[in-house]
Amino acid sequence: MHRATESTAPLQVTSQTTPPLLVADKPGSLFLTFRKPAGAPEVTCTGITVSLPIGELPEDLVADATDSADQIDDYPKDSTGAQWDIRRDPPAATPTEAWPSTPGNGVENIFDPDDSRYYQTSGRILADTSLTVDYGSTQNISTIDIVTGTVDTGYLRMPPFYLQASTDGARFVDVGQGYYDNTFSLHVAFDSPLRVRYLRMLVPRDAPEPTTVVRQFLINKTATLDAPTAVKFMCTPPGGAAVFDDDRWFKLILADIPVNSAAGLAQLAVTASTATAEDQPLTLDPIAKDSTDFVFATFSCQTPRVENGHATTLHWNGSPGTRYTLSWDDGGDADSVDLHNVTCFDTHELHHTTTFVLHAQPQVSGRTIHHYLSTTVTVEDPDIQARSVTASSELALADDEGDTFRARSEDKQTWIRDAEFKGAVTVT
Repeated sequence: MHRATESTAPLQVTSQTTPPLLVADKPGSLFLTFRKPAGAPEVTCTGITVSLPIGELPEDLVADATDSADQIDDYPKDSTGAQWDIRRDPPAATPTEAWPSTPGNGVENIFDPDDSRYYQTSGRILADTSLTVDYGSTQNISTIDIVTGTVDTGYLRMPPFYLQASTDGARFVDVGQGYYDNTFSLHVAFDSPLRVRYLRMLVPRDAPEPTTVVRQFLINKTATLDAPTAVKFMCTPPGGAAVFDDDRWFKLILADIPVNSAAGLAQLAVTASTATAEDQPLTLDPIAKDSTDFVFATFSCQTPRVENGHATTLHWNGSPGTRYTLSWDDGGDADSVDLHNVTCFDTHELHHTTTFVLHAQPQVSGRTIHHYLSTTVTVEDPDIQARSVTASSELALADDEGDTFRARSEDKQTWIRDAEFKGAVTVT
C-alpha cells in the first residue's frame, strides 16, 4: 500500500498501487480514492480529472508509445452505486466487432501509425459484416483517417463499405460521404466535431479479394498533431453532480498501466471541479517506481492464537535492505521497535489480544516511501483491564480455589473472599 499525502480542498485523494512499488517496464495498477475532508461541509463535485504523464523520464509514469492510452483499463466505483462516466484523452479504442485475422496481424494494429504493423484478415470479408470501434465514451472527432494495404503486400483496396457512427452502439448513421468504393485510403474532416462513441466500416457485399489489409484506423490525426504528454481520465458523475458527505467516496482504478523504464517518482496531476470552482488542484504524493520488484507481503504470526503469558513469532516477506517500524498496543501499553533488513520478530509475552502494525520504509530516488501491513494475535483467557464494570444480572471473579467475588442483582447479595478493586464495580 502506498499512503499518499491528502489534499486540502475541495476533496482529499489517497493512492494505493499494485504492486506496492510499481516496477519500471512492467504493468501496474493505481487505486485513487476521493473523499470530503473530515469536518468540512458537504461538497458538490461536478468532475474529477486524473492525468498520468507520458514519457521516459523518472518523473513520467506511462511508457511513450502510440497505444499507451489503449492499454489502460479504467474502473470507476462510487460508494452509493452511482455510475460515473469516464472519458479519456487520447481516447482508448477497442474493436467490438472485427473479421478473423492472421497470426501476428491482429486488429489492434489499426490504431498504430507505424507502417510495419497492420491488420490482415484470414479470409474473405463477407457481406453485412463490420469493423466496429468503441472509444469508451463520447468523443469529439475532427478527422478520420483510414489506410489500407502494406508496403510488403501492396496497397490492397478495401471492399466497398459504409462509414458510420453511433452514440449508443445500436443505431448507426452514415458520416463523411457515407459510401466508399475502390478505396486505398481516405481522410474525412468535419467542420464541427463529430460527437460519437462508435465508428464502423460496414461491408454491404462480399469482398472480391481473398484477404483484406487495414493499416490504419485513426481519429483526430493531423500533420500538426503533437504527441500526447499525458493520458487524461475525465470523470463525470451521473447528472453532472455528486454530493460528497462524510460517508461518500469515489474510487478510480486504473489497471494495466504500461509503466515506463525509468525508476523514480512520477508526479500525477489531479483536479476536482465543484459547483463554485473548476479544476482545483488536489495534492497527491508522487508515485514510486523501482528498478526491481519491491516485496512487502504476507505479514502473519507463527501462532495466531496463544495462551495468556505466551509469546509468538511474526513473519513477513520483504525486500532486502528495507527499514521497518513495528508497533502495537497491548492493552493500553503502546510500544514500537525499529527493525532493519529482517523479516521476523519475536514478540513479548502477551496478556491481551494484540494487533501489530508493520511499517515498511523503502528508499526510491532518495525519498522514503511508506507501506503498511497488520496482523492480530488472539490471547486465550486474556487479562481484562477496565475503568468500570457494569453487570445486569451477576458478576463473578474466580481463581483456582473458587470464587473470590460474586454479586447478584436478583437478591442484592455480595460475597467477597479475597479480592482487591480499583475504581467502581456496579451491579444493577
